[in-house]
Amino acid sequence: MMTLTVSSHGVGVTTQHRVADGLETTTTERMPGNPTEALNPMETILAALNGCIGVVASMVARQHGWGLQEIQIRSRGSFDPRAVMGETNEGTTFERIVTEVSVKGTLSAHEVTLLASEVERRCPVQTLLRRAGVPTESTWRGAVS
Repeated sequence: MMTLTVSSHGVGVTTQHRVADGLETTTTERMPGNPTEALNPMETILAALNGCIGVVASMVARQHGWGLQEIQIRSRGSFDPRAVMGETNEGTTFERIVTEVSVKGTLSAHEVTLLASEVERRCPVQTLLRRAGVPTESTWRGAVS
């Protein structure tokens, strides 16, 4: 069993999170001149999903001896922000998440299919989303390098 701890402190619509020795920020306000300074909370969920897919894919490929050299992941999620603003009683979760994964290496098409299946089974963030009832869809492509 692994226990994870995040300590957070917020002022207004910006919250800083201390994780081990690092500091991350979430906000609903984009900073002028630097639109990527912080993720909003929903983007943070998508980033966690992408990070989880990348880490688990690397572990699975290594365990099977597959030549995974690079992975690119793009996730898109849609949700109705009116619930967060108190304008509706509809749910505040993602209505759907679509993920596109592109792997580069020496994996065969069959190995990419097996990798995708194993990652979807073992990724804790994907499991969390699935258990929360969020429909997820993923497409995996492979390129030999």
